[in-house]
Amino acid sequence: MPIRLKPLLCLSGLGPMLALLPEGGPPLHVHEHEDELFYILKGTYEFRFGDETVVASPGDFVHLPAHIPHTFRNIGSEPGMAMNTMTPGGFEQFFVEIDQLPKEQPLDRSQVAAVASRYGLQFLPESS
Repeated sequence: MPIRLKPLLCLSGLGPMLALLPEGGPPLHVHEHEDELFYILKGTYEFRFGDETVVASPGDFVHLPAHIPHTFRNIGSEPGMAMNTMTPGGFEQFFVEIDQLPKEQPLDRSQVAAVASRYGLQFLPESS
């Protein structure tokens, strides 16, 4: 399922609000520069980072350090919402560039990977 995010407020590392449909979430990935922080507003999310798995609900705060492969998904039955902050700032431009890709068809993985590499983001294969 495609995920389209737009930064709602970008001040010194603040990033987008994240809304995900049930079972929605990004593939396994790693950030070279940024720590990623989530504050869950609505729904239930599963976060996998390193060897850990955490289930987070409204009011929970999750910190995903740079250099640690991670993914997350909405495991609830309703759309979820979280505030997503990345620090240091600058990564929000990744979402701006992704939003500028053609919208007439699904996102092309190679285009997304090219944009991601400019921001120190690498998508990883899922381990079995």
